[in-house]
Amino acid sequence: MLKAQLGTDWSDKKIERWFRNQRRKMIKPKILKFSETMWRAVYFIFAFSYGTSVVINKSWFWNPIECWDNYPMQELTPEVQKYYFLGCAHALSLCLTLFTDIVRKDFKAKIVHHAATLCLLVFSYVCGYTRIGCLVMWLHDGSDFFLEIAKSFVYLKKQLLGDIFFTLFALAFFISRIVYFPFVVIHTTLIKPIGLFGVFPGYFIFNALLGSLLCLHIYWFSMICNLAWKLIKGLEIADNR
Repeated sequence: MLKAQLGTDWSDKKIERWFRNQRRKMIKPKILKFSETMWRAVYFIFAFSYGTSVVINKSWFWNPIECWDNYPMQELTPEVQKYYFLGCAHALSLCLTLFTDIVRKDFKAKIVHHAATLCLLVFSYVCGYTRIGCLVMWLHDGSDFFLEIAKSFVYLKKQLLGDIFFTLFALAFFISRIVYFPFVVIHTTLIKPIGLFGVFPGYFIFNALLGSLLCLHIYWFSMICNLAWKLIKGLEIADNR
């Protein structure tokens, strides 16, 4: 009867999901968005701090070409293993909660991002590319903290503080994901292994996953530039991400 009244051929589960999303939107959506944002901010602060303590004293952190030293007989230290488990748990939780969170403009892009991130972490762990994996996780955690804090201040109507943290986020995002990620990390995985080992099976899968993340970075950076232009013009920035 409900399907007939709505004039749709949706399944019962899809109709139930639609009503649940509509109900969530009507019940103080900013409070729901704020709670999601603060949870992510707390995670990124912890993950970035722990990740920094793991990689800061590693020689391959300062010289990424050393990520391939003694490969594939590299020692997997306990702190690197814990850092990986933390990253995998977070990526998996995002995949599981994606359809219950507030739907935003980049919903489809987030589906691709979370799936690619989880596949990248699992694949790199199994194949022993953990040094590069640690660099990727550390880069991502470092900039996302500023974004979540900026959104929190926007929800609290503290526009000036939101603008400041958004500016910090834009700078961190550009340096880490548009400059360092392709020209250091991907260069290390795309060019350097050929001279050391030649082309091996995991080479194509690993670089394809990294390439998909780079494409998403460029897409999100275009959104950041759009918001930055609004900020320069004195317009109120919105939560596009």
